Amino acid sequence: MRQQHCSRGQSRGDVYGGHDCDTAADCGANPACTAAIGPPDGFRWTDVPLTVFRDTQGAIRTGFDVADYKFTGAGGTYYVSLSAGNNLNDGLTPATAFKSVWKALAMPDADIVHIDEGVYPRTHAFNGTTIPRSVSLLAVPGKTVVLGTFDQLQWTLEAGSARTYRAARTLVGRVFDTKFADPSGDYRELATDNKMWVDDCVSVGSLFDLRSSSGAALQYRNFRSNGKFSSASGGTIGNY
Repeated sequence: MRQQHCSRGQSRGDVYGGHDCDTAADCGANPACTAAIGPPDGFRWTDVPLTVFRDTQGAIRTGFDVADYKFTGAGGTYYVSLSAGNNLNDGLTPATAFKSVWKALAMPDADIVHIDEGVYPRTHAFNGTTIPRSVSLLAVPGKTVVLGTFDQLQWTLEAGSARTYRAARTLVGRVFDTKFADPSGDYRELATDNKMWVDDCVSVGSLFDLRSSSGAALQYRNFRSNGKFSSASGGTIGNY
């Protein structure tokens, strides 16, 4: 039997919140409002504007929707599309959308900006723009929008390799692959120059090339080799 624990305007029991939680849908529009989450020690807020619960998959959810607080001013509405827009357009309709978010924010009367799907690099996202007033940035319904602070890289095939690509970049802090996301929706983080992971990789022909930058340690585990392989610093590794 599914059990639901919510509260109205108080912290109590398994889920704490300040919204009307009389139905399962009130628990973040998710009927799996099941597991106990007690209030933190010292929690004294009695009018919490959200509901916190754990769903049947063990994930922490909340009934808070930032769209409930979106700004709805009487100024202008603009549209942005990374794939089809152009910053020479007027931005007033989806068909004449800007290409960059910063361009829409530069409009003196911009109150609402509708953004089409895409992963927007720095040059087409905020690009250092300071937002001087309240503006609602809204993803087109059903679309996923990522506004990044990263630069758009130029990838070239690594010499001597059929599947390895290179991009020149300085001052790299962290690297993420937006093609892969974990169950929480976070992108997979890739290695920097002192770490590398190889997952489900098949060698081409008789060569299997693992490289490490100067000073980096090369470690491996769960690795099956049918023979020994050589190290760039001399000697051999294997047979495991």
